[in-house]
Amino acid sequence: MRAGYELRDGFDVWLQGGLNQRSYLQQVNIAGQQRDSSGWSAVAGSTLELSGVSKLEAFVGYSQQNYFSAGVNTGAVIFGLGGTWNGFQPLVVRPFVIRSINETVFTNYQDYGVDDLRRPVRLHNQ
Repeated sequence: MRAGYELRDGFDVWLQGGLNQRSYLQQVNIAGQQRDSSGWSAVAGSTLELSGVSKLEAFVGYSQQNYFSAGVNTGAVIFGLGGTWNGFQPLVVRPFVIRSINETVFTNYQDYGVDDLRRPVRLHNQ
């Protein structure tokens, strides 16, 4: 859920919170780890419209995953930066960088932080 305020035309600041629940069909893996978890995140961010065809959005906050096995908790600072460019009408480019908590099937690790860089491009047919 996000709540924000427009400080001036094209510039917003906002707070966002979220809850999640991760449930696996195989509740216990081969190493005996119970990977089901629930978690939350809270971030503060801003959106800046640079022009009619481009926009930037950035946020920073904290996220925590609580695992049902042995009360393991993992917390991490999360952040992200994204943009939108629509300089050519049928084309939308949305690059972003985000840091989050992910999980793995490796038996020595329950979870890990990941920095993700993506450059999605979408072409719309009109």
